[in-house]
Amino acid sequence: MSKKSLSKKASKVEAGGKKSEVSSSISKGDFLLVDFIGRIKETNELFDVTVESVAKEEKVYSDKMIYRPRLVIAGEGWVVKGLDEEILKMKIPEEKTFELPPERAFGERDPKAIKVVPLREFKKQNINPYPGMRVRLGSVSATIKNVSSGRVTLDFNLPLAGKTIVYTVITRRKLVDLTDKVKALVQWRLDDVNFDEINVSVKDGELTIELPSSQYFKDGIQYSKKGISRDIYKYIPTVKKVSFIESYLPEIGGTSSS
Repeated sequence: MSKKSLSKKASKVEAGGKKSEVSSSISKGDFLLVDFIGRIKETNELFDVTVESVAKEEKVYSDKMIYRPRLVIAGEGWVVKGLDEEILKMKIPEEKTFELPPERAFGERDPKAIKVVPLREFKKQNINPYPGMRVRLGSVSATIKNVSSGRVTLDFNLPLAGKTIVYTVITRRKLVDLTDKVKALVQWRLDDVNFDEINVSVKDGELTIELPSSQYFKDGIQYSKKGISRDIYKYIPTVKKVSFIESYLPEIGGTSSS
């Protein structure tokens, strides 16, 4: 797909229902909504796409994915090193394509990161390993490369390590309003929530967030709230307190609570 056709297909994608804000530059710490189209240079394989029309044209569309611009806090390591550096040189809105060698992308491959583990260790966990399978051992993940003679060969390198990456980046919008920043941080943790479903209010540095009722009993929601709070304190230092409230309507037998 040419750069021209990509711009045409992706140019109308927005998040939060608001128009893009024109900015002469991007600075470290800016909250940005950005679209990405990432390919492996050697094979042209598409491995990262946030634009629905591109996913459909490339025949990698999945109805389990949510396609929309992704939150990036510029210069804070939210994307690989090379992208972080290049985004800081861009404007809003703007589209650019970058070629990133391994050292600026997912790193070089490390031969020492190949390990062999007895097959019985997987059987103990009722795991039937096969080549290409991703597994988690302790706090790290690995890709199974081979299974034979009672042994499993594991590759602890990142799947894209050693690859040259070609990324097309489209900066859509800079978030300036505090409530928009908070909504973006919430959405980053809870990707099935839309901007207009999140209610945010702030007074004297105290922030109140109300999520849609569909999130109240979601698995891991308390961990997500803790993560959201941690992100807010880190990236919006003017906030001194974060509270979540839940509201239950009379027709379902509940009362308002906080």
